[in-house]
Amino acid sequence: MSSRIITILALVLVTISTSLRADVTVEDYKKFTKNRKSMDFAAVQNYVSGLGAGAMWSSKTFNEIYGVPLYCAPDESAATAENYMAILDKTIRKYESGTKDIIGSILVIGLIETYPCK
Repeated sequence: MSSRIITILALVLVTISTSLRADVTVEDYKKFTKNRKSMDFAAVQNYVSGLGAGAMWSSKTFNEIYGVPLYCAPDESAATAENYMAILDKTIRKYESGTKDIIGSILVIGLIETYPCK
């Protein structure tokens, strides 16, 4: 591989990794998801998928310890990046979340409201 290609790939990876950090805000999320065909969109989609997976495991662990899950998704087929992003978008709109609010917390609230345990 030529050094030019390696340099370009390294710059892209550094840009993505510094753009996505543990505290992605609503402002960041909206900026990254403007263009569905961009690399930023794909990166934030993976990030949100990871947040959703973490929330799912947290809910399962909470259930094992306290006997009640945080939320009750119908099944694991609901655990897709697209579904998590739709829930996140709906929850951001519902609460008119501020630009500095953290999307991880908003997603958990959205999951609890979307999939309440009966």
